[in-house]
Amino acid sequence: MLATDDYVAVVDPGTKVAEVDCFNQLVAFCPWKMKYYLPALFGTGPLVSQKCPPPRAIIILGSGASVNDSIPWQNDLREWLSGALDREIPTLGICYGHQLLASLFGSTVTFFQKDGVKLTGIREITMATNEVWPKKNYRLVVSHREVVSCLSSKLRLIASSPRIEAEAFSHQTKPFWGIQAHPEATAQFVKNQQMDKKVLSSLEHFRDGHEFMRSFFSYLNST
Repeated sequence: MLATDDYVAVVDPGTKVAEVDCFNQLVAFCPWKMKYYLPALFGTGPLVSQKCPPPRAIIILGSGASVNDSIPWQNDLREWLSGALDREIPTLGICYGHQLLASLFGSTVTFFQKDGVKLTGIREITMATNEVWPKKNYRLVVSHREVVSCLSSKLRLIASSPRIEAEAFSHQTKPFWGIQAHPEATAQFVKNQQMDKKVLSSLEHFRDGHEFMRSFFSYLNST
């Protein structure tokens, strides 16, 4: 169970816009302290600083960058994250974070379409029974160009859809998870991503995602 002095590190690798609204939404769901890092926009110094104790858990959000790039901030993030994974700090990767975690364990990340067209909107994924989330269908906001096209044997598929096979995964034995969709999405996120306004037509489009995040925090509190 999380102690009162524990904190959750939220890493937002956004290259154009800081998704502050998503972070604020996570703060509303999480009963513990959270720290917000923006390595692509403001550098990796605060993230890799040795002054802070290691986080109790990590959430890595989406990015316009590709995990197949080798930009300095990405190299710093990979090194920091690899150290956290060695310590088995519970980690949830979302979109870019999902692809980053998968690649660190030997998975392949490629464009979904050769022309690199972005997939946006609402997609229904089917979640299998696992230690964190119930078996059910989730309707989630998506915004991405790349996908995990070949999942490492170190990882276990826990959600799929007709379009994307590796919608979500867990590590076979350790507390690491990835999801391609954006369960943290808010109305402001949809606007920032310049998505179809139909996605904003009902708060129900965010309900499943927010339930997904609450389940993650409930799991953290129980371990």
